[in-house]
Amino acid sequence: MDELNQKIAEFAEFKEVIRAFSGKPNGYWRCPGETTLDGKHIIYESRLRFTDPELGIAYLFKWVVPKLEQNLSGFGYFELLKNWVFQIVWSGGNPALALCGAVEKLIDSQVPSEVK
Repeated sequence: MDELNQKIAEFAEFKEVIRAFSGKPNGYWRCPGETTLDGKHIIYESRLRFTDPELGIAYLFKWVVPKLEQNLSGFGYFELLKNWVFQIVWSGGNPALALCGAVEKLIDSQVPSEVK
């Protein structure tokens, strides 16, 4: 997972799955708050990409935007939307990549105690 996807996954409280024997990450991420019928966490592959042109926007609005909603004022939403529109123009029209860029700016600009 590249740096931007990893930063957003950690912000959205995904947990990296660690191998039991080696203690090293195995490339999978555990989804926050969702479980299967047997009560286990749903696990997503390392291919979970918030920047994906097709599915990234759905992942962002499912897990990242609600987390931002808990922590942003009206002005914060304005900044998010302003940065998103600017990033869409800058990234050549990939709305998922653009929203990732806007979210990254907000993550980087927040004091850690305000974000988490």
